[in-house]
Amino acid sequence: MSRPQHDLLDFMQQTSDTIQAEYARIVKRSHEDPGTTGEEGEENWKALLKNWLPPQFPLVTRGRLIFVDGHVSPQIDLLILNPAYPPGLLHKKLYLSAGVIAAFECKITLRSGHINEASKTAEGLTKHLPSRTGSPYREMNRPMVYGLLAHSHEWKARGSKPAENVQKHLDTINECEIKHPREMLDLLCVSDLGTWTASKTHLGGKTILTGYASHQSSLLARKERAHTHVGSMVLHLLMRLGRERPEIRPFVEYFYVVGIGGSTETHCRAWPADLYSEEVRSRLPQIASQNWRKGQYSGDFWSDLFWGEWDSLF
Repeated sequence: MSRPQHDLLDFMQQTSDTIQAEYARIVKRSHEDPGTTGEEGEENWKALLKNWLPPQFPLVTRGRLIFVDGHVSPQIDLLILNPAYPPGLLHKKLYLSAGVIAAFECKITLRSGHINEASKTAEGLTKHLPSRTGSPYREMNRPMVYGLLAHSHEWKARGSKPAENVQKHLDTINECEIKHPREMLDLLCVSDLGTWTASKTHLGGKTILTGYASHQSSLLARKERAHTHVGSMVLHLLMRLGRERPEIRPFVEYFYVVGIGGSTETHCRAWPADLYSEEVRSRLPQIASQNWRKGQYSGDFWSDLFWGEWDSLF
């Protein structure tokens, strides 16, 4: 006798259904006031993340980042702030970059140009954020998560291949536009289509692999358990936040084992390991020995030295 579906998956399905219902409601009147439509979409995502992130993370909409060098970013739709962010500055709409742990552009209907724009913004932010050193993870990832969230997409005509369109855009950007893995867009979620996440892996030797792992309908259908694209986005956002904040990690592991994330598929680009600092390059043999045992990953995912894939741990 098969076990009933885990309640956590039911809760996530309810969340997904809610954002789709909001999409139908917003689009119905979008022609009347496009500005209000955008604001409603941002509030939808803010409410969703507020329900799934730990309560200590402040969420704000429509703010700009100010960096240590005084540079100010374009307006960004949704920001997740560090719990230690000064309360007196929470509503200034000009947020200290050191206190922003994740930021998202929000779209009601995703278009191809939005992917390019979000990628360029991610690249621009990276240039003004500190480049961290000392481990493969720190050197390949900026301290802030940056992503793109959309209720739906524009590719609705008969014969359209929306998931392939998104994957093609991301792969082209990864292959032709990205100058360093730190610049990659971390997350792209289209709630009725799929979620794509930046994948950065070092398999040993002199090659770093980057790509976008897809968590989409055609892949999720291969599994017996029910997944949602929003669930994949929440899981991978929590994974990234958990790398910096240990208190989140037990929930990430629980969510993953239950099956909230779904399947993955990745198209990779190879980079030379000399992207690493001299300090990390000198430690690569030691790091490799800590991550591999008998031809399999055995590292601690939460360690900065881990360079494998999450799937290998369970």
